[in-house]
Amino acid sequence: MKKYIIVFVSAAIAVGVFLIVASLLHTNQVGGGKSASNIAQTNVNYLLGISNGTMQVDPHSYTFYHFAAPNGSSNAHVNGDFALQGNGSNIRIYLLDEENLVNWKSSHQFNAYYDSGQQTTGAIDVRVPSDKTLYLIYDNSHSSIPSKKVFSKINLVYNY
Repeated sequence: MKKYIIVFVSAAIAVGVFLIVASLLHTNQVGGGKSASNIAQTNVNYLLGISNGTMQVDPHSYTFYHFAAPNGSSNAHVNGDFALQGNGSNIRIYLLDEENLVNWKSSHQFNAYYDSGQQTTGAIDVRVPSDKTLYLIYDNSHSSIPSKKVFSKINLVYNY
């Protein structure tokens, strides 16, 4: 009888140890009871909508959006397309950093990441630096005709 009790107690201890170990392993898995903070995702694509819809750009003026790819991101690029709606001959789209925005506003020489030229439609797909504020400019300053409506869908895409 003593042998049966020892065997029974030994089996109960083994089952208990098994359940404790299984429980500990389960809580370290994603979806378990503990945080998965030790699991790192790298090289994930992110998309930031810069401009998505129709805007009005008055004559002798411009509209702009500012944005930046985060520090440490990679493969950042701006892509999308634009088109004038209704009446209007053309519009010009620029993608500038802050220094070149100041130069452009002051009518000084500037360098653009993108310059559409005067267009009624266009597409943009250009690599840009990380951790630098950029400006997407819809320029109608050359026009004296009524306001222009521009539809655009332009995004910043990057890996982090």
